[in-house]
Amino acid sequence: MSDGGEAVSVTKLLYRCARQRWHRVVAVVAMMVGIAALLAGWLGISRATLTTEQIPYLASGGLVGLFALGVAGTLWLSGDMRDEFDTLSDIRNMMTDAPDR
Repeated sequence: MSDGGEAVSVTKLLYRCARQRWHRVVAVVAMMVGIAALLAGWLGISRATLTTEQIPYLASGGLVGLFALGVAGTLWLSGDMRDEFDTLSDIRNMMTDAPDR
């Protein structure tokens, strides 16, 4: 069995990783919300018999789900761009810190 010290260090590590990569954490949450909204809308539409009963499910579940998935994709790409910027910044710092040859 492991002691409580390992669990605390893993928790701190996960917290630090989530804090540094908050774009991706929020993107995953938005993706889950979008999928849940689409699923709820689909289930509502499948139970409704009349077209007039289906439109509210389409408007709420479909539009909210697509919007949340769009936000998730945008945040994921924003995280990728931030990683690329950090990598380029590190390369630039290595080049300026390198001795002249």
